[in-house]
Amino acid sequence: MKTARRLRLLALLLAGVLAAGSGLAQETGGAEDPSPPVVESLQSNWWTYFEGTSESIEPRVSSFINDLRSRTAELEPQNQVAAQATLDAIQENFAAYLTLLDETIQPGPELPEPAASYSLDELLALADTARDTRSAADDAAIAVEREQRVFDGVTRRRDAAFRAYVDAPSGDPRFLAALDLLQARSAQAISARRLQLLTDSYELAADRAEATDERLGLAQQRLEAAADDEALADREQRVDTAAAAVATAENELRTAQIAATGLDLDSVQGRLEQRLQQQALLEAEVRLALARVALAEAQAERWWTALQTEGDVDLDVLEEQAIRWSELTRDVLQSTPDWQRRSENELLAVQSTERNELDRGSRRILDQRLATAQSTLSLVTQLEAAVADLELISTVVDNV
Repeated sequence: MKTARRLRLLALLLAGVLAAGSGLAQETGGAEDPSPPVVESLQSNWWTYFEGTSESIEPRVSSFINDLRSRTAELEPQNQVAAQATLDAIQENFAAYLTLLDETIQPGPELPEPAASYSLDELLALADTARDTRSAADDAAIAVEREQRVFDGVTRRRDAAFRAYVDAPSGDPRFLAALDLLQARSAQAISARRLQLLTDSYELAADRAEATDERLGLAQQRLEAAADDEALADREQRVDTAAAAVATAENELRTAQIAATGLDLDSVQGRLEQRLQQQALLEAEVRLALARVALAEAQAERWWTALQTEGDVDLDVLEEQAIRWSELTRDVLQSTPDWQRRSENELLAVQSTERNELDRGSRRILDQRLATAQSTLSLVTQLEAAVADLELISTVVDNV
């Protein structure tokens, strides 16, 4: 959990970063009755005037900005327009900042108490939940890292605004530089608050993913051994159904291979049709892989049930099938990145095509290419989950 440790450390460092964030040196009033910053002589912790609850800060912001607006009338005419525009941006920043102060991250529902035993279907359902929670934690980590980059950027802009403020002469230039600094600092406060909320959300998601993984391990240990002939017959029926689905997928692949050949490539529509058929062929390959993994999973479930109900099974046959499951898993995992990359490239190619230059028939083919690429990517996601289930069930069978 290297990423988790790094992001938790980020949360601890965040407060220190903001405490030193103004980069200046000013005494403030008492904590109970702080004084508003004096824009001509901003110093160390002038931003503390805007820290606290949204309820306490909102009247301070309103009064402070109203005072600044009234003072813009004292500026040279050519500076008043720029000052008003900056004040509008500052006011928008503060509105966003106050809204974020009221936001909190609520923890999700607790996992139910662990069961005394789990069926194979319950184990697979729990594995699916574990994948979802890990994906949510990964997405949350990406959001934190993205906002960290935003925070770094607005901090650099705040630092530049501070240097410009220090160098500005008194009068209008100092007042305008102070407004720029206030705009930059309020933008930094927005990003800092977002970063804190996203970090809190990530930590909750990471904790839930870890807890779900632990529950999955417990469920494997508590997998119920009870099974009967009816359950075995049901598993055998699933194998037959899955085998039929593989045969269908093989026929569809052959049909797609035939359709992808012999096209007229001398016309725009013919070339578009070729791209469509190539993507359809790729989708047929993924569908076949998904069907084969589903068959292997059904076979593994059948073997697991047979080990519970039959006193004697042919372990040599089981070992032979287990080897085939392993080879299938390896082949699919090797092919999946290429299928995903090619489908993503097709999606990008379709989205970047200028539709206005195409006739109605070509636009229809373009829409089909888009739908087929999106469908293929969805199937790839399903295939990755199916492979994970196959690996889990194979481990269960090995354990038995």
